[in-house]
Amino acid sequence: MSLARKSLVLHKGKQVTIHDYVGVKDDELVPTIKLLTADITNGKEHDILLLIDFTGCTASTAVVSEFKKSAVEVKPFVRKIVAAGVTGMQAFLLSTLNRFANIQVDHYPTRKEALDRIAEA
Repeated sequence: MSLARKSLVLHKGKQVTIHDYVGVKDDELVPTIKLLTADITNGKEHDILLLIDFTGCTASTAVVSEFKKSAVEVKPFVRKIVAAGVTGMQAFLLSTLNRFANIQVDHYPTRKEALDRIAEA
């Protein structure tokens, strides 16, 4: 597994780290979450603007549990987290994650909207 799902973009003058889960198969989601979380927590960067794109992903119990752990672990390293592609039941699960992880992850239907919002941080 590689960090191919991580990218850095400059949007409206702000550097944004993107974790792209689009098209990740269910059985690959948890290992990918662990890898991208470790990349943040083992790095030297702080004050990260993080966009997570969940477009087309399913939310199994294992995936939600891993995202909860990830949110807690990355919290000291990020200034703001937004999510793209969160709809329906995913939005409900994200609101649950926000409460239990004591972190605020705002969600937007598209990556463009999420990028525009996080660039305001």
